[in-house]
Amino acid sequence: MPETASFDVLGDLAIIMMVAGFTTLLFHWLRLPITLGYLIAGVIVGPFTPPFFLVHDVGLTEALADLGIVLLMFTIGLEFSLKKLRRVGQVAIIGGAIEVLITSVDVLERLGTDSSLRCGSAPE
Repeated sequence: MPETASFDVLGDLAIIMMVAGFTTLLFHWLRLPITLGYLIAGVIVGPFTPPFFLVHDVGLTEALADLGIVLLMFTIGLEFSLKKLRRVGQVAIIGGAIEVLITSVDVLERLGTDSSLRCGSAPE
């Protein structure tokens, strides 16, 4: 990897960390959820925010974001309690099933009449 590429990666990470830090402080000051601040930071730094691009290597940034999601899910798994799930088991299962059903119906309605092709079914 050329030396300039490594500086671009470090610069991208520095920009991401600064924007995330700023939004963390702002949302803490506003007494709003910090997770919402991280989402806003992602929108600010993302490649689809005109008129300028803060991140140069979008592919690497997406790969690091995917790694962050995996680590977040791993951390949630470490904190997950089966005892707590048993206490709210029926409510969680029913709520999850309703959520999946509503989301599936919504997605199929948005796809329109051509949904069988998009869902992998063979056309008639």
